[in-house]
Amino acid sequence: DEGDKDMDKQAGLVKVGDAMPEFTLPLFERGKELRDFTLSEARGRTVVLYFYPMDDTPACTKQACGLRDSVADYAKFNAMILGVSRNDAASHAAFIEKYSLPFALLIDAEGQLREQLGNPDGSTELISRITYIIDGTGVIRHIVGAGASVEDHLAESHEWAEKLSEAK
Repeated sequence: DEGDKDMDKQAGLVKVGDAMPEFTLPLFERGKELRDFTLSEARGRTVVLYFYPMDDTPACTKQACGLRDSVADYAKFNAMILGVSRNDAASHAAFIEKYSLPFALLIDAEGQLREQLGNPDGSTELISRITYIIDGTGVIRHIVGAGASVEDHLAESHEWAEKLSEAK
């Protein structure tokens, strides 16, 4: 019955080695118009897809600024950084402007993508910090879970983007 399927959503979560499901979400990028972004646009590049709870909060700002400060490395690794939260375009615009973030932020307003992917720890919390490292073919190569520190998210994102660039 349908109710049981809803209860079991977490069982369908993505794992390392799975193809990241195709998705389209509104994307906000500094100095550009809001537009829809589809994951397949990033084929051929490593994608650091990081979910974070909220714009301009201490840990989320620390993570965004850490990624910002390493953006030249990510460019060398042919990697694209994409942040995802439930915040709207106005909030993303202010966050990007305040901290000069050189990467785009996606809007998962209702948390549908978060819910579709599930949580590595099996919990149903939809605002936790989770990072997916996706290779150029769309396969998930590494996941940094919700229990990891911001420092771990930053270090593992960098390490895996570099590994994937060297594997080519």
